[in-house]
Amino acid sequence: MAEIKKNRFKILLIVLFLSLAAGVYLAYVYQDFLAEELISEGQINYQPEESLSITRTGETEEEETRLLSDNFPSPPRISPDRSRLAYIAPRQWEEIGSLYLYDYSSNDIIALLEGQDFGDQHTPKKIWWLDDEYLLVLEGYAYGTVTVGGELQVVRVSSGEIAELVGFPEEERKEIIDLEYLEDEGVYLLDIAHFDEEFLEYEIIRAELKKDYIYTVIENEL
Repeated sequence: MAEIKKNRFKILLIVLFLSLAAGVYLAYVYQDFLAEELISEGQINYQPEESLSITRTGETEEEETRLLSDNFPSPPRISPDRSRLAYIAPRQWEEIGSLYLYDYSSNDIIALLEGQDFGDQHTPKKIWWLDDEYLLVLEGYAYGTVTVGGELQVVRVSSGEIAELVGFPEEERKEIIDLEYLEDEGVYLLDIAHFDEEFLEYEIIRAELKKDYIYTVIENEL
C-alpha cells in the first residue's frame, strides 16, 4: 500500500512538472507571437517629404518591406497598443491630404478620412493618439501663406466620426499649431498662434485642455 502511494506521489510530481513546463513554453510562444504583432520604431522607415514604409515578417517568415506612402507622408504615429500607424498623405503646402491607418496584423491600409471629410479647403496637418480608439487631429486651411495651424478635432478610428474640440472665430485671429500632453496632470498644453491684424506676424500663447473634457465631448457628440 505504501508503495502504491509512493508511485502516485511520483506521478503527481511528474504531472505537475510537465504542466509547469508546458505553461512556460506556451507563455514564451505567446509572447513571441505578440511581439510579431506589435510595431517597433526600428521597423519604420520614414523619409521626410518622400516616403513611409515598414519592415515586417511575411507569410514565408522572411522579412518584407511594405510601402505605406510615397506621396509626401507626415511622420507616422504609433498607437498606444502598438498595433497601428496613423499618418497623413500628402502633407504638403497647398495640397489636401487624407488621414490613413495601417493595421500591422492584417497588413491593411485604410483611408480613415479623405479631403472632402474635412472643412472646405481644409486638410489634416498634425495627428496624435488620444488612446487606442481615438485620434486628435489638427485641421486647418490648406492654401495661402498666412495659415500655420487650425482647429483641434477628435476622431473615432473605428468609424471616422469627427467632433470639434477647440476652434476660434476668424475675427479672433487664432490658430492652434501644436500640443503637448502632460500625463501626470491629465492635461494637454495647446500652442496657439495669435496673429496681428494684418495676419503677418503672430505670438505664441498657451492654453490648457483637460483630457476629461475631451472624453466629455466624445460621450456627447460621437
